[in-house]
Amino acid sequence: MQVNPVFAALAVEEARRSFDAEQFAILRDRLASPPRFCPFLFDGKCSIYQSRPMVCRGYYSFDVELCKQGDFSEKSMGYQGDDAHAAHQYMIFLFVLEKRIESIEQEMGLDAGPVFLHDAVRALLKDPATLDLWRTGGRDLFAGA
Repeated sequence: MQVNPVFAALAVEEARRSFDAEQFAILRDRLASPPRFCPFLFDGKCSIYQSRPMVCRGYYSFDVELCKQGDFSEKSMGYQGDDAHAAHQYMIFLFVLEKRIESIEQEMGLDAGPVFLHDAVRALLKDPATLDLWRTGGRDLFAGA
């Protein structure tokens, strides 16, 4: 799943704030290999729900099965049924909001991404200075992490 770097940082901060030692060890183990599913999925639910990335708010958190499968796309959502128009408008709103956040970061000289959540979180946990480097305009800090 691709996210804006700021959302990877928020995910890490939420994990540091709310995870116990066992959850943190599991997260690190999950990050050591290619992702099979969202590394923040614990006991069938999002462990960073309050700080989840924008893309999760718009697509994946509508159905935890997408998180479990690692099938990070909207392809199976469709826009049929009574609530189709509202759901589609909500996704468009979140997409526009995310693009605005990216443009603000670019105006500030920050690398707006996108980055793969798995790689960015691994890099942030490996070296906490990565976030400070990003904040000061460092580029490609999460590439190949």
